[in-house]
Amino acid sequence: MTISGEEVFRILRHRYPNARIFVLDELYEVPTRERVTEHYQKFQRSLKFNKLLRWTKSIWDCDDFAWAFKGGVNAHKAMKGDRLPLPIGWMIYEDQQAGWHSINDTIFAYQNGSMIREIEPQSNGGINNLSLAERKTATVVIM
Repeated sequence: MTISGEEVFRILRHRYPNARIFVLDELYEVPTRERVTEHYQKFQRSLKFNKLLRWTKSIWDCDDFAWAFKGGVNAHKAMKGDRLPLPIGWMIYEDQQAGWHSINDTIFAYQNGSMIREIEPQSNGGINNLSLAERKTATVVIM
């Protein structure tokens, strides 16, 4: 299943009404939730293998984990010869306890349509749902 960049923008605008949204590709391959989970598990294994599980302020913190996951998924696809990126983005929102935070968001196939969820790429994270209040604090979303 594929999805256009315009449709991705529409979905993101609905989910993050106050964010500046940048959709960088014209067409995406929409994965299943299981496939996103597989990529997440591979990412976690690569972090463990490279001893990058420890959060380090300003050097290896939330934005770095999120950029690495976004880039790593599509780098893996490119190495396999795949032509379309997965709709896994990078975003900034205000966490209710910790303040500004960076995570990933993804669109995946769900029954007869698509669904968007957030991913915490740091250790012990995974696919989550931000609250409506948290989604409204999103300031930047890049897909």
